[in-house]
Amino acid sequence: MTASIESILQVELQSLYRIDGCPPVDPFRVRAPEHGREALLVRHAEDGVVDLGLHLAPEVRASAEAALVSREVDLDGLCAAIEGVSHFVYFTRWTEHRPMSRLELELQAEIDKFLVLWSSLDGRALFLRLFEEVRLADEDRYRVAHREGRRYASWLLRQRQAGRTAEALEDARRLYRSPLPQKLDRIARAA
Repeated sequence: MTASIESILQVELQSLYRIDGCPPVDPFRVRAPEHGREALLVRHAEDGVVDLGLHLAPEVRASAEAALVSREVDLDGLCAAIEGVSHFVYFTRWTEHRPMSRLELELQAEIDKFLVLWSSLDGRALFLRLFEEVRLADEDRYRVAHREGRRYASWLLRQRQAGRTAEALEDARRLYRSPLPQKLDRIARAA
């Protein structure tokens, strides 16, 4: 594989949402084993400069790369890779335009995992694997992001089943561009 898994997923996300202006992810790849499987590392310096790094554990990268090569989807590793790259793309695309919370990053990653994978897997089976058969970290932001991501993915799935995939994707693109309060309001109305 010539391109990194991170850059492949970045292209996928930018294409999905029809966005540009994000820096290439590869120069921001770091090894930080103390941060677990995946992490977006952000440090704000006093002079306003932001240091940024994306850590994917070697086993996550290997699992995600294998899923792309073999087309057999190991959701655990691939989802961790999608989540990390989602955080990077979303942060670099929107942080200069508005304040952003960890909850917003986590919610967008839940939606991104579903959308990146929904063309590869049966929608209902994917929904079950992503939103029913998971264990969450014991923090409120993960529970809220998971719950709201589940609600929106359920709506997306219903739109797809009704033959409105193109409209659902356009809605997801508008949602992507919305700050958290509008995002949560839209999800509540969709559900």
